Amino acid sequence: MNPNTEHEKFAQEIYQGLLNEESIKAIQVQHNVKLRGKSGQLHQVDVYWEYELAGVNHKVAIECKNYNKPVSVGKVRDFYGVLSDLNNVNGIMVTKVGYQKGAKEFAAHYGINLKELRLPNKEESIIGRLELNLNISITRRLFLLDDEWAKSSINLEGYRKYLIFF
Repeated sequence: MNPNTEHEKFAQEIYQGLLNEESIKAIQVQHNVKLRGKSGQLHQVDVYWEYELAGVNHKVAIECKNYNKPVSVGKVRDFYGVLSDLNNVNGIMVTKVGYQKGAKEFAAHYGINLKELRLPNKEESIIGRLELNLNISITRRLFLLDDEWAKSSINLEGYRKYLIFF
């Protein structure tokens, strides 16, 4: 499967899962939908989500960007153009890397939700951490000397500077 389509289908599954878990009446979550705008233009939407909450019908267009670099303000502007032409449709943009500063500012101003759909990085994936700091001193006795014999047979004063006593 095309990696871009795979990313879009994954976004569709995530939002379908959200609908299934919440007390929201799901109407539909579709992939690769064409919607006619007020201008008469047909717009391709990666994921289209309709749901009912408290008796109100909500429509959401989800634009997926399977990029390896942050999404630019131009891509967010293009998506805003689509949303402006559609009738009462909210927008969510999904990518796996993030967004440039201008893209974030533009989206915030026009009410476009920006999401990251990706695997967690190393720091984010740590659920718990166990730190174990050990300070261990191990002494091995290589042989056992009889104290009286050692004093009478070995000149310990000559070896004392080489020995470590605990």
